[in-house]
Amino acid sequence: MDIGAWTAGSRDRLVQDLTERVQTAFSEVVSLARETVETTGQQHELEKTQLRQQLSGALETIEQRRREVETLTAQFEAERSARGAAEAKSLAVETAYQQNLSAYTDRIRTLEQELEASRAAAGHLAIEIGSQRAEHDRVVGILSSIRSALEPGHPRVAGDPVASLLRDEVTADAAIPESRDQAPPRDESIPVSPQTVDRPTPPRAALWSEYASQLLDQIESSYNSDVESGERSADVVDHLTEYLRLGRDLYSTRFKDEPEAAQEFDRQLSATLDAKAAMPFGRHLGFAWYAITQPTDSEAVA
Repeated sequence: MDIGAWTAGSRDRLVQDLTERVQTAFSEVVSLARETVETTGQQHELEKTQLRQQLSGALETIEQRRREVETLTAQFEAERSARGAAEAKSLAVETAYQQNLSAYTDRIRTLEQELEASRAAAGHLAIEIGSQRAEHDRVVGILSSIRSALEPGHPRVAGDPVASLLRDEVTADAAIPESRDQAPPRDESIPVSPQTVDRPTPPRAALWSEYASQLLDQIESSYNSDVESGERSADVVDHLTEYLRLGRDLYSTRFKDEPEAAQEFDRQLSATLDAKAAMPFGRHLGFAWYAITQPTDSEAVA
């Protein structure tokens, strides 16, 4: 056997064998690679499917969160709008309240001022009414005192020689004239001094003198009461002037039907002025007498 031929045949078989083995190995490798690729592809598909599922879940979660955010945003916007409307309404209410409060405060202050003015006016009116009432009570007291001094049981009348005449002559008609003009005017041409005027004969002259004396005594008593009460001198003189006017009018009314008695009151007054000229009562009585005997402005013009 030829060695060369055997070697070539062996070589061919070896190459063929190697080729087969290579092909087999390649086939196995290809098959393994194919299996591996298929397996990897399946895994990739599975992973892709899982990723898709996870992505879909994430997208759904994101969408849900977005809807929730939108809902919350809408709620927030609604609440903010409602809060803005409420704040605007509250501001309007507060403004209206402040305006009403200011108006009510001004009204209350005005009412308080009006109330204070009314109280002040009421106080002044009460003082004026009290003063007028006191003056009325004073005059009524004077009249009551003068009337009571002429009653039959009065000590100045009881036991007096002319008591019977007083009881007969004093009546309820002796009242204060409504106007000072009703008093008979004093005739300044007739002297008032007892030494220069002839006195009427008793008993009528005694009655006139007694009545005038009682009136002047009561006037002095009322004057002393005013002084003791602490009134001002001007008020005391004003009251004394009124007392004297009332007494003179009462005397004139009492003896209006006896012209001869008209000057007796003036004579008694003149005697009182002379006797008490150094005393405050005498000076004030002179002022009062001057005030009621001077003509008024209308009389002076006439």
